[in-house]
Parts: sequence; C-alpha cells; structure tokens
Amino acid sequence: MHTRLQLLLCACLLSLGVTAQIGIKAGLTLGGTYGSAEEFDGDKIESIDPALGYQFGITTQLLDLTGFRLNAELLYENRRGQKNANFTIPASEQVSVNTDVKFRNSFEYISLPVVATFGSDNLNFYVGPSFSYLLSASSDVTTQTTVTPEQAAGNGGLPPNSTVDSEIDFIEDYDEPYINRFNVAANAGVMFPILPRTSLDIRVYHTLTDVTNDDEDFSIIDRAVGNPSPAQRDDKDHSVGLQANLVFRF
Repeated sequence: MHTRLQLLLCACLLSLGVTAQIGIKAGLTLGGTYGSAEEFDGDKIESIDPALGYQFGITTQLLDLTGFRLNAELLYENRRGQKNANFTIPASEQVSVNTDVKFRNSFEYISLPVVATFGSDNLNFYVGPSFSYLLSASSDVTTQTTVTPEQAAGNGGLPPNSTVDSEIDFIEDYDEPYINRFNVAANAGVMFPILPRTSLDIRVYHTLTDVTNDDEDFSIIDRAVGNPSPAQRDDKDHSVGLQANLVFRF
C-alpha cells in the first residue's frame, strides 16, 4: 500500500514538472519531537533527545522568474527521535522499584514541500510550508526495572533487575492513531552549488500542527509499563529537525 502511494505521488509530481527542471535529492535529518514532558507524582520524568533519520525524493521547478523561483518536492521522510523516562515507584515501605524507559521512535512520511526561493545561481535562500502524510509510526521500547539486592532479599526474592524489549505501533495499537496522519510544517534553508549540477541543501523544519492526536493522547509511559488504564495527556507535541541534502539537477 505504501509503495503504491509513493508511486502515485511521484507520477503526479513528475506530470507537473514535465517541462520544468527536475532533480533528485537525498540526505540526513537530525531531529526529534518535543512537547509537555510526561509527569509522575507531579514531577517531570522525561527527557527528549534527537536522532538521525533520512529522506529522499524528487524536486521540480514550478516557476522561474528573475531572482525568484517556486519549487516543489516530493519526499519520503523517516523522522526519528529518542525519549527517555526515569521514575521510582514505592512497592512497599522497604522496597522502591526504579523504572527506566527508553523509546526510539520512527515516523515515516510522504511530504510535499513547496518553497519560494530567492537569490542567484551561487546562493539561494528559501522558505515555505510542507504538507506531510503519515505512513507508519512505531517505537522500540526498552523498559528496565532495578531493585537493589538488599531490597530484593527483603521482599521475598524480588528480582534485582530485569529488562524487557517491546515495540509500540502508534497506529495499530490504539483505538485511533496516536500520531496524527496529516501535519503541516514551516521550512527555511539555504542551497548553494558544490559541483556542476550538484548542490548542498541545508534546511530546518518545525511542525505547525500537533503531532499527537488529542483524542488518543495517552501516556506512552503507562503503555510501556503495562498500565491497563493509562492517563490521558493534555499537551501539544511538535517535530523539529535539521536536514542536509545533496541535490542533483538533470
């Protein structure tokens, strides 16, 4: 299904650019998702770290005027991020169980950026929106619980530590998708030639819409530790990233 959608969108963009300048681009993204941190007993227990993703696709020139161009792109994007949470739950008066949860998130999108470009053949600045549709969203989760040997001995042989690896599908594992299927982002960047017909494209993006679905925005941490009744969160989440691409013009 994903392959058919990508081929259909590629055909649409190519049809727009039959008489225009066509190029291909590919590169890496350093980015992640941020928002209101998860809380436990009123304390923020979450940290968010960036991770490397990638993207590739095609670009076409829709309008070419003196000092101004309008470009459109069709990209497959793999946006990644890492989220860590550490909290301690008192199991009894003598025993406290520490839980450390690591999430390695991966979101796959088909994106259509449309950017206005200003400058010359040697240096271009551009700005514009991008419209993205979510293909899949998942997270590899490592949950590690730790109890000191003294506490374990005093609690009838509670294991001193254990590690469980699991995976969350943010679409299939929820009644409704945890991540919104559609989002809009703002893009700004610079592009300059480094070889004949080859340019380096560096941009930043920031989503303008909420990445997570408010109607299904439950605590991921509750999900990871197996809470059958996870608490719902009232927050906004946004993705941000720095991209570096090589662009090859035909």
